[in-house]
Amino acid sequence: MRNIKQGVFLVSGPAKSGLTTTFYALLRNHDAFLNNISTLERDQSGELPNITQTVFSPSDSGTNSFAKKLDLIVRMGPEIIGVAGCTDKDTAKFCCTTARHNKLVYLTMEADSILSALGKWLQMVEDSGTALGSLVGITNQRLIRKLCEECREAYTPDPELLKKFNIPADKAKAFYRAGKVQFDKHGKPVPCKNCQGTGYFGRMPVFEVIRINDQIRKSIMNLKSMSEIARQFRSAKMLYLQEQMLKKVLAGTTSINEMVRVLSKQKGEEKK
Repeated sequence: MRNIKQGVFLVSGPAKSGLTTTFYALLRNHDAFLNNISTLERDQSGELPNITQTVFSPSDSGTNSFAKKLDLIVRMGPEIIGVAGCTDKDTAKFCCTTARHNKLVYLTMEADSILSALGKWLQMVEDSGTALGSLVGITNQRLIRKLCEECREAYTPDPELLKKFNIPADKAKAFYRAGKVQFDKHGKPVPCKNCQGTGYFGRMPVFEVIRINDQIRKSIMNLKSMSEIARQFRSAKMLYLQEQMLKKVLAGTTSINEMVRVLSKQKGEEKK
């Protein structure tokens, strides 16, 4: 993102998926000494050195709306702006206007997928030409647990399972799963010292990402449905969350059960 100087970049994901961490990481990716960077947040989750962070409060005099507070921040002249929690049309439209004036805007929103985030963005801005004209990229993410490297166990995956997920057998000689509980000579369980017997140690984010360049923007501008846009993103070689998670499974970083757990949770959220 360092080579992009203007536009709106959507950072999306469901609640408690590490969204704020990614948002802060993207802002830290820019040199705060060479760039004037500001944020507007509903709740400040951490300190960003040399970045001006503003917390929105409806009680502020003359700034009883999120969009008005953002307007005041933009008037201070930052080149990069982080907007945490876009939920209204006025803010979305103002971000589009701001991005057209040589400013880069990172904007977070809750969404279950890239397509869901794009749909919300189009709905809030209301004009597809304006919404897509300023958009430079979208991410969507999930957090998955990492297998404990001290006690994980290798096993040969079921051919039917490989077939279900379209994994060539020659690329999956072994999968890994959480280690089984070990017992001492007295039959007392001896949990792994690294993971305390949970089988997992730490978490990591998994992303699906699409960069909106001029070619993609032109091709999706006149499409009428999200399914058509999805096909266009696919032709641009975008990988879905399941495919990105499968890479982690094949690398032995996480288990197929963990992948299924996270994706099942996603489907439940989508039904709601």
